[in-house]
Amino acid sequence: MATTDDGHNKKYPRMDLEDKDIDISAIIKFTVVLLVTTVIIYIAAVGLFKGFEWWEDSSNPPLNTLYKERAKEPPKPHLQTNITQASDLKDFRAKEEKILKEGDEATSKIPIEQAIDKLLQKGLPSRPETEAQGFVDKAEKMPSYQSSGQGFERRLR
Repeated sequence: MATTDDGHNKKYPRMDLEDKDIDISAIIKFTVVLLVTTVIIYIAAVGLFKGFEWWEDSSNPPLNTLYKERAKEPPKPHLQTNITQASDLKDFRAKEEKILKEGDEATSKIPIEQAIDKLLQKGLPSRPETEAQGFVDKAEKMPSYQSSGQGFERRLR
């Protein structure tokens, strides 16, 4: 059998990257141009939004003075928040304890026996007697027509 030498029997040459296909200066130029373009677009976008803001402020009339006053704190009473809840409860309890120990302007502290005697002397308030208190019911109860005898209505005799 005859063999021909077509180069396949030899060791393969070293397979490295070829330096002639990579252009480092072109990659650096592309990166620089990309960064510069990004910065220019960023500056243009910021300027555009600042322009929109200026245009909106100049085209809208100033706010009404009543609106500025309304934006302040609302009138009392204020709603209770989590921040003021603990201090409000402490203040309320202290006030109630003071009323229990010292009394209030509207109430006077006297022993219960004296209060009972004073009430008996003065008497309990009541309504004056009128004709309505001597009212006599002259109606009779009878089954209503709609209830089939289950409910009653009052009719005069």
